[in-house]
Amino acid sequence: MVNVTFLRPAPKGTKVFVESWVTHLGKRMGQTRGEMRLEDGKPDVPSQSSPAASMTKADQEDAPDNDAQTCNTRLSAETTTTAAPRSPAGRGPRRRQYGVQSTKLEAVEDPLGPLGAPTPPPTGPESAPPAPPQKEAAALRATRPAPGASTPSLRGMMDSVDLDDDEQPHSSQGARIPPPVQAPSTTAPQRQIQPSVSVEQAAKPSFAISVGDPHKVGDLTSSHTEYSVTTKTTSKGYRSPEFTVSRRYRDFLWLYTQLHNNNPGVIIPPPPEKQAVGRFEADFVESRRAALERMLNKAAAHPVLQHDSDLKLFLESDAFNVDIKNKERKDPGLSENKGMFGSMLSSSSGKFVEHDDRKGLAEACGDFSASLHSLSAVELSPALSSPLDSLSDIQIRIRELYERQAQQDILTMGIVIDEYIRLIGSVKTAFQQRQKAYHSWHSAEQELQKRKTTQDKLLRQGRSQQDRLNQLSADVADAERKVHQARLLFDDMGRLMRSELERFEREKVEDFKSGVETFLESAVEAQKELIEIWETFLMQLDTDEGDTFVPPAGVVAAPDTEPTTNQDTESRVSCRGFADLTVKPLVYYIATSTFEWYPGVQIHHSTDLANWDLVGIRLQQWDPEAGKLVGPWKTIFAGTELDLVEGPHLYKRNGWYYLLTAEGGTAYGHACTLARSRDIWGPYGLHPQKYIITSKDAPFAALQRAGHGDIVDTPDGKTYVVHLTGRPITQARRCVLGRETAIQEAYWDKDDWLYVKNGPVPSLYVDLPAERDDGPYWKEQRYAFDDGSLHKDFQWLRTPEPERIFSVKDGLHLIGRESIGSWFEQSLVARRQTHFSYDAETVVTFSPDDERNYAGLTAYYCRFNFFYLTVTAGSDGQRELLIFSSEASWPNGNLKLPMVEPVQIPNEGKVRLAVSVRGGELQFRYALEGQSSLTKIGPVYDASILSDECGGHQAHGSFTGAFVGLAASDLNGTEKVAKFDYFQYTPVKHSTDRYDAGT
Repeated sequence: MVNVTFLRPAPKGTKVFVESWVTHLGKRMGQTRGEMRLEDGKPDVPSQSSPAASMTKADQEDAPDNDAQTCNTRLSAETTTTAAPRSPAGRGPRRRQYGVQSTKLEAVEDPLGPLGAPTPPPTGPESAPPAPPQKEAAALRATRPAPGASTPSLRGMMDSVDLDDDEQPHSSQGARIPPPVQAPSTTAPQRQIQPSVSVEQAAKPSFAISVGDPHKVGDLTSSHTEYSVTTKTTSKGYRSPEFTVSRRYRDFLWLYTQLHNNNPGVIIPPPPEKQAVGRFEADFVESRRAALERMLNKAAAHPVLQHDSDLKLFLESDAFNVDIKNKERKDPGLSENKGMFGSMLSSSSGKFVEHDDRKGLAEACGDFSASLHSLSAVELSPALSSPLDSLSDIQIRIRELYERQAQQDILTMGIVIDEYIRLIGSVKTAFQQRQKAYHSWHSAEQELQKRKTTQDKLLRQGRSQQDRLNQLSADVADAERKVHQARLLFDDMGRLMRSELERFEREKVEDFKSGVETFLESAVEAQKELIEIWETFLMQLDTDEGDTFVPPAGVVAAPDTEPTTNQDTESRVSCRGFADLTVKPLVYYIATSTFEWYPGVQIHHSTDLANWDLVGIRLQQWDPEAGKLVGPWKTIFAGTELDLVEGPHLYKRNGWYYLLTAEGGTAYGHACTLARSRDIWGPYGLHPQKYIITSKDAPFAALQRAGHGDIVDTPDGKTYVVHLTGRPITQARRCVLGRETAIQEAYWDKDDWLYVKNGPVPSLYVDLPAERDDGPYWKEQRYAFDDGSLHKDFQWLRTPEPERIFSVKDGLHLIGRESIGSWFEQSLVARRQTHFSYDAETVVTFSPDDERNYAGLTAYYCRFNFFYLTVTAGSDGQRELLIFSSEASWPNGNLKLPMVEPVQIPNEGKVRLAVSVRGGELQFRYALEGQSSLTKIGPVYDASILSDECGGHQAHGSFTGAFVGLAASDLNGTEKVAKFDYFQYTPVKHSTDRYDAGT
């Protein structure tokens, strides 16, 4: 039984013909279908121009009965429709035939909507996407009206607007008739499927295409690269299961153009771009080969493109150039599209090729190796010459490693990124083809209305001859047919493009996931190899092991004796790393890292876990005579698949040793992993949920990058976990406040496992033993610089000698040092940005000599990411205001002066400088002495670049978050001083902020 579902009420008189599939098992529902044959009498093969373009002969012979299949057929007024139901497996696109229909343009809602009306869900588990509009055979075109009949024509798209796969001649009225049912032929040769090939395999043939053996052909004046294209397929439409042909780059361009013309609305996998310079270099040849191979395999895997006749011609024709010329003679319109890809090629001729830093490192290692080898040759002492020579060999190996990794990166992530940049062009072309179909529909509708108007006018006059009226009636019927066909084309292209975009999104995720995984695996393996190289070299050097062992940097030995503690009120917790907690009776301390900022390792204290104050820096000396590291090293825990194990904390509770570690790196894959063992030496078993705190699977959680934790028990018997986190702003997920410390309530279950109260995803709000006082958090801070010392909220960069860069006496005096982009000694004093929105201002007195002196107010993340409003001077000595900005790459070429002209100001007098930040936006302002109101200067900047995500990949140790502060530079070396009267920081509650609570 075959069910037909009408999506609209069927008008009276509508005829529906349903053709049943007949299987090789001998079941019959009517008469069997004869074998489809081409004009030359040969069995049909998949072809874009053949009636069975989307269904192989194997499908027709071996398809099962469809006695439970529902065929959803969309009918309209006066439509004669033939529908072939789809197989249960969904092989082949839906097939329809449409006759004449009188339609109105306004009947379609939102014709330029995203992709037209939504399509019904597929009935099969592996439904294929809709077939693209197909070109008609020459025999069918011959029955069409003459070109003078104003038929809409879109080359490669509108040549055929009937979407059936069984082409039938038109009646004299232009209506379609049901196809004749043919008896099975007893004399015609039947294509048989081998017993080992299943119906599914025949319906969905597999392709494995390799592009290899790139070799140069021709002389110096005319040369090109040819490739061997080898295809392995299970498709019976090809001459053999495996074959090889030779193709050059322009042949791939021809295929790309033909696929676009033959399959309007389909997103065509693009070939790589043309390159005039360096096209015979080994790296370029290999990357192009890999990109061409990806193009062919994607096209062959596409459920529509794999049946295209031009793809078949490209893959198996031995006389490819001759076949193309014959094809162009049969269809002269093909030559019109030869320049379709030209614009893409011409636009890429001046493509900027980014320098690969790894190749630069490889070259530097090679130069260093040559220098070391020369040095070892002239060194007289064997004790020194031998290590130098070994080091020279190591640099050669490292050079090879960098070169290999650079090439691997191109062949993984590089090709994927480049492919999807070009694939956007294919998406654009598909939309343009749909828009063209839409305009053709409009044109046909206008022509129909024009003919109807003429017909109505003659009918009202009543004096026209009957022959004239009959001709007009025929013209109106013909115009209605064209409108109907144009509308069907537009609707089908919409459904096809919806399917194509879904496929595009799915493949994009898969391709980038695969590319990133391969890229990371390659990077990890390269680093392991590099570590092995250096460890081997160190073992060669370390031939004499002394009794004294020097621990690695950062490792501190535990004391031999443990201090006595009050077990009733104190929990023993290690204090190591970044966000670690040390517990004293009724007082809690957190040590936080500051990286490049002085003073280092800031200590905060609290008595209730809710309110924290910065108390300053404590430094103690470790006496090597009091303890030392002895005995062998042993790895007790290797971590999980997240890798990057760090920050271990070891606890003992109820006979168990608990090991809390951080994994995944301080990014969006961060996590706290808990394991335990009865023996301190292991083995350690993982927690039932593996990670007790992580946001890696919750991209919309308020607290992200959660991990690197520590455990604390309070005197009232509760347990808490402190951990690192970040609070991103904007859709780009950027944490301008840097790494922050959060606290979560936890509990021990009956099996002695620790669980966070609200689950592993950290909560933004947690119940604490005391009420939080948010008053200090929102309080305006004004620093008068009048007590002789710098307030503890301020920090400075890199130098342990602050007197070289500033003094505090009746104001803050900054001594001009190097530029704000320097790695070394900057005169920069700043405080952390602790709110998503704030206002800050200062008043500066500064008399610059020239443009090499400047001082002012800066919003700063690192030397690569900052905005800087300065008081400086022009070449003529006139004082002026100027903004410097750097967005992640200065001094490598991206230092910006965004104002067309600096703002000139008087040479005398103080200047008030201010900055306002509202979430992801930053605006500078200024006022001259005697002015009460501030004036905007410069554009609105993207404040979110002052974040770990934008700055961390450019500078080491970048988890600091944004700062705002004061700076002075003197590139003349005269130590020009700038005086700042005060600095004011005002938190602002803003509607665009995601959070309104403190840290």
